[in-house]
Amino acid sequence: MAELQDFQVVAVKKLKFRPELNLNMTRNEIESLKLLNHENVVQLLDFYSSPNLTFLVYEYISGGSLNEALHGHSNFMLNWKTRFEICLGIAKGLMYLNSKSVVHDNIKSSDILLTETLVPKISNQFMLSGCKDSEHVQKNDTVEKKDVYSYGILLLEIVSGKEVTQYQENDNSVFLLDKALDLHAKEKLADLVDGRLPNYDEQQASSILNLAIICTNLLPSLRPAMHEIVMVLEAEKTIDQI
Repeated sequence: MAELQDFQVVAVKKLKFRPELNLNMTRNEIESLKLLNHENVVQLLDFYSSPNLTFLVYEYISGGSLNEALHGHSNFMLNWKTRFEICLGIAKGLMYLNSKSVVHDNIKSSDILLTETLVPKISNQFMLSGCKDSEHVQKNDTVEKKDVYSYGILLLEIVSGKEVTQYQENDNSVFLLDKALDLHAKEKLADLVDGRLPNYDEQQASSILNLAIICTNLLPSLRPAMHEIVMVLEAEKTIDQI
């Protein structure tokens, strides 16, 4: 965090040096990312670049991360309405990024920052996935479906309130996706909903959890596109229609 001369508070991130990219390539990529402007995406304001060092300057988001909100040790807990709005906001942000040929590649709850009013904003470094011409479209769609997969994992985490990977005393790991797939096979997917919630919308929960299952399909071609996910969450389509 830093404060500019006009007293604007910003977040500053040091970009890891990548020797395979020359300075002009890095600048061109960052200039493209500066043009991104969406309610659910952290705004890249500016950057400083030298041959061996690059700093990115972002808008400062004061509410902390989604990971902290879900798994922090305070008594604060996200209610169902807020969780649903966060799921929708993240989907809209990813849909916007993909429409600009930008992918996140591995979105996690720690990459989602929350404003004071709990509006989700996608942070961390993005990648340009390339031009959307006929030669690149198949490759880029596959790359963007990686965002869909990680979004599906994120949905499970938000609805369940559980860590993606839970470590046990015997050094074994329990993966949230494995548990979800097991419950889905037993037609008990609703059991994954966070038991701490005093109430929740069963229809919304069912839609989100079933979306998570199809988003994490091992075959990228069978995963929905982000715009289809948004349509389901906004009740414009059913899961069977995508």
